[in-house]
This record gives sequence, C-alpha cells and structure tokens, in this order.
Amino acid sequence: MSTDTLGMVSLKKIRLNPVALRDVDRESEGYLGLVDSIKSSGVLNPIVVRPIKDSETGEELYGLVDGLHRFTAAGDAGLDTIPAHIKSMEEADILAAQIIGNIHRVETRPVEYSKQLQRILAQDPMLSMTALAAKL
Repeated sequence: MSTDTLGMVSLKKIRLNPVALRDVDRESEGYLGLVDSIKSSGVLNPIVVRPIKDSETGEELYGLVDGLHRFTAAGDAGLDTIPAHIKSMEEADILAAQIIGNIHRVETRPVEYSKQLQRILAQDPMLSMTALAAKL
C-alpha cells in the first residue's frame, strides 16, 4: 500500500476507529443534509485513512483517522468509494491527529456565506432563491 497519497478507496476496505472523537447522529438535520449533499455533489473533501492489516486474514485495509461523518454519509448516500488521503500513522498518533484536525477547522461566518450567495446570484440573474436553496 502506498502512503501519503490521495486516491479513491473502497468503503468496504475502511475500518472504523474504535475510539472516535465523536459519534454520528444519523437523524440530525446536519447529517441528513450532508447525505443529500453527497448524493448531489459527491464528497468534496477527502477523508484521512491509514494503511492497516486485518489481524486474522492479513488483508490490507485502511483505518479511518479523520472524516467519520463524511465516511458514514457516503455509505448512506450509496457510494462505493470515497476520496481519501492515505497517510502513514502510528496507533499512538491517531487521537492527536483527530483532535488537531478538529481544532484547526475554521468555521465560516454567516456574513461570508452571504457574500458568496450574492456572487452566485449575480453570476446567474435568472436563478431564483428557491432554486439556489435547492442547489445548496
């Protein structure tokens, strides 16, 4: 298995981290919106996985490091593969990587979303607010 690369990985070859930073609430509005977004646009940001071997079969698999919600939503959206950053990582580094990945996410402010929505509408004057809402 090559490491520190980007590629498409079969969802069937990915194993969940038994110590995930947080759980997925499959009934939440945000999660259901993510599933809908993936159905219409695909997964836009790769998940992070690391190469692992199945202890019983020796099969080469991937352990999920970051992207539990995207991974789960991709499966619920009916995808077979997902874009992934394949990265060499020791077991001891996984929890730290999960925390770092979440700490460094910069939330987009509502005013920033508003400016981009105005740009989209300016580029396509025939686009209605209802159509834009459905698209997003």
